[in-house]
Amino acid sequence: MLVTGLIIYSLSLQAQNCVSLGCGNAYTVTTDGTQPSVFSGAEWGCYNGYPIRETFWQFFYSPSGGNYTQSFANAADLDWIVFDMGTTLPAISCPISPTGWTQIACDISYNPGGPTGPGIEAIAVTTAGHYYAVALILWEPLTLTFTFGNPQLGGSNLTVANCSAVLPVKLVSFTGELQNKNVLLKWLVAEEVNVSHYEVQSSIDARNFKTIGNVAASTNNNGKYSLVHSDPTSANGIIYYRLKTVDIDGKLSFSSIIKIQLKGASRLQITENPVLNNLNISGLKSKGQIRIIDLTGKVLLEKKVQTQAMSINIPFIQTGMYLLQYADGTNTETQKFIKR
Repeated sequence: MLVTGLIIYSLSLQAQNCVSLGCGNAYTVTTDGTQPSVFSGAEWGCYNGYPIRETFWQFFYSPSGGNYTQSFANAADLDWIVFDMGTTLPAISCPISPTGWTQIACDISYNPGGPTGPGIEAIAVTTAGHYYAVALILWEPLTLTFTFGNPQLGGSNLTVANCSAVLPVKLVSFTGELQNKNVLLKWLVAEEVNVSHYEVQSSIDARNFKTIGNVAASTNNNGKYSLVHSDPTSANGIIYYRLKTVDIDGKLSFSSIIKIQLKGASRLQITENPVLNNLNISGLKSKGQIRIIDLTGKVLLEKKVQTQAMSINIPFIQTGMYLLQYADGTNTETQKFIKR
């Protein structure tokens, strides 16, 4: 992930990145298209039950109230939620859960290319003396660059006084790439205080991890580290990695989970989106099941998959946004589409 114009304070589990609001500065982020998909729970308010691949968090304090506005211009669909955290700043660490926070604004409409954001798609009215969290959610399995404009309160740019939520995590990036039969893992640390060592962990299901190597913290490498996982194997050709940071005092933190494809595999795609009458799907594995689900969670159609590409006639579906879900017995993928 690349971030310019602000400080990254945290990267962690469950497809989340924790980011400072930028203290009034515009900035850009580039998403990690390898993140696994997870489904949100009731604490996510309007986004309950929808898939999440990566979430960027922003935090700010509203001393005098007023409308919070900001533009998120993007190359694809970006959803967002603004939460009121109350009058006392809670302890914040990744992964973040909005449990107990009050949703004050949200937009989950399909708006590829944008711009979107508070003040454009919905109004976010803040209360004087309250702290706020902003979740920026990517659901697509793509690497994309997003441009975030200057955040404002009541028409004035936020200042350093508004940026009160600081996350004590030092990791800037954690990436992996396939090299022949090996996987090269790299990570970059912007600040190394009280760190003992790093543990690289792998998993075949993104849930149960084991340590495959340890690297001692060092001040002689400009914060750059790497480790090679030799000849990894996985039944479905996919392996997941995360980085565990161990402080001298025993405290632990974890990176985002990254996914590496060990062998060629298809990826779920909707050939034309928006869809008129025929939903054309590719990237299947000649097995499994697909579902069309509306935004209330109701399953409108189920079909068995027997080919790598399918065309489904859907004139009976009304105009609007829907989810296409594909499960092959091992993995589940979800894409949004528009029926016009």
